[in-house]
Amino acid sequence: MPEVDSSKLVNWKNLKEFERGLFSAGKPAEEDIAAAAEAGVKCLVCVSDRSEFDYDVQAAAENRGLRFEYLPVNGPQDVTDENARRLDALLSEEANQPMIIHCGSGNRVGALYALRESCCQGADMAAALAAGRRAGLAGLEGFVAMQLA
Repeated sequence: MPEVDSSKLVNWKNLKEFERGLFSAGKPAEEDIAAAAEAGVKCLVCVSDRSEFDYDVQAAAENRGLRFEYLPVNGPQDVTDENARRLDALLSEEANQPMIIHCGSGNRVGALYALRESCCQGADMAAALAAGRRAGLAGLEGFVAMQLA
């Protein structure tokens, strides 16, 4: 997997590399997307609703040669096995790596990632929640725990 020049990503809100080549982040400014392309990121997965942006986030990514995938999680009702499987499919494509998965803060990224770890990777509740926390899970942790129980 190509290395990412993380020094170009310093302005991304709540950016964290929680697995090699896999980042979670908060809402990007348009210049953050340009920086991601320059840093070597290949794919952006937007877990936010399009209405959360004042610019066309998909066009901003695609115009810079990034693959863009839209996987909206507008609240707990969208933290579903179906969306977790969609995320798992994106993660399994090596051409998508390195990848940034982003939402408003990283919380929805972590929630969806925790569910993916459980339903697609077979992790038990403790391991799935720990993986979710590494990916940004915070306020939705109680909801996710109920989903995994």
